[in-house]
Amino acid sequence: MACDLSTGRSQACKSVGGLKHIELANYNSGGATFSADGSIATLVTSTTFYKYDLRGANNTIDEVGESSRDNNSAFYTISGTIQLPYQDEDTRQELETVAKTRVFLITEDFNGVRKLYGLDDGLDVSIGANSGANMGDFNGYSLTFSGINTQLAQMVDGATGVSLAVTQITPN
Repeated sequence: MACDLSTGRSQACKSVGGLKHIELANYNSGGATFSADGSIATLVTSTTFYKYDLRGANNTIDEVGESSRDNNSAFYTISGTIQLPYQDEDTRQELETVAKTRVFLITEDFNGVRKLYGLDDGLDVSIGANSGANMGDFNGYSLTFSGINTQLAQMVDGATGVSLAVTQITPN
């Protein structure tokens, strides 16, 4: 049966948490091919990703598995919030575009692991512009990601068809 368990898992080595940067691209429904280990080998439609550097501990992406015995269904809900400090006109304009489309999201953590979210149907992004009340409060943009996928996010190390654009906004 395809749903039978196949292995266990030993204790992992110690590592660190946190996201180093994210990469965003326009969603396309081309799909992907996978290597034998289950990581993404290629995106069927070549896609350009744009890198957003992150700082701080307020950047999270979570996947929650949902299963229904009554409906015989299983899927994963994706949610996360990313903070981009400082507000500027170029970033404001780009984020307005991001909010109007669906995106692929790649995260890279401090262990060097890159994962692709939104392969099935892309992710929606809500944008908030935040200006705190006090001098030490957050001033910048909050990106809130949401979506549903049939599988957990796949690793993209070495994937072809995933190119990273070198253009980035320098806010100040």
